[in-house]
Amino acid sequence: MAIQDKILPVGEIPGHLSVLAWGRSGTGKTTLAGDFPKPLLLIDVREQGTGGLINTPGIDIFPLETWEELQELYWYLSAGEHPYKTVVIDTVTQLQDIAMEKVLRDEGKTIDSLITQSNWGAMAKVMKSWMLSFRDLPLHTVFLAQDRVNDVDGFTDQMVPEVGPRLSPSVAGMLNAAVKVICQTFIQEDVRRGKDNRVHRVITYRLRVGPHPLYLTKVRQPRGCDLPSDIVDPTFEKLEAIIHGQWGQSAEGEESGDNASEEQPSNSPSVPRLKRKA
Repeated sequence: MAIQDKILPVGEIPGHLSVLAWGRSGTGKTTLAGDFPKPLLLIDVREQGTGGLINTPGIDIFPLETWEELQELYWYLSAGEHPYKTVVIDTVTQLQDIAMEKVLRDEGKTIDSLITQSNWGAMAKVMKSWMLSFRDLPLHTVFLAQDRVNDVDGFTDQMVPEVGPRLSPSVAGMLNAAVKVICQTFIQEDVRRGKDNRVHRVITYRLRVGPHPLYLTKVRQPRGCDLPSDIVDPTFEKLEAIIHGQWGQSAEGEESGDNASEEQPSNSPSVPRLKRKA
């Protein structure tokens, strides 16, 4: 192939999604990933949190235990002789631990050995190389991660700015830049007043996608397109509509339909919608 043959109009670049979805356990990360196009291969990295996908057809699970298995999976997928349209790594937080175990074994150490700065650097190098390789597969690629939680002034379980995926700074910096979408899953409790004038508390599963001063997000979409701060009951279809700049045309209407129930919000503020500058 001549070098000029690799030059393509921007509209002809392959449109596979690469997504980094992070959040606390139980907030819908795996459920969101399970809505991506099928057949779907979910690489379960010591999470065992796929129970919610049992009744979802078209999903295969691979329980990953070693770094060598990850490498074998990559070569299997890169060969192209498979049915999958999506690959999910659940989670890259746990995968980072497996990468560190590999680094320690390669140096003749045990997994409970003292971890040196050199070990952290070697782990980051391994993670960055292989995560980029998975992102470049001709598939939709979803990286799931736990959130970063630190101790603050003696109080535990408090988040610190900037809140994002629980990864080493080097690995997080690479993955944040590499993917098309960074989003946060979270649960929100809304207070709604029904037709009977009684107040009800409603739990909604949400995906934060819009810019936020505290929570790390990113969406690569055409300029001048609507970008909601978050979406309720996130799906692949809704996320794809945002990326293609179609949120205000179809997905927004569907979102409005999702929220239109017999119970009306009582004191819950409306979700603002942002527009990227042209």
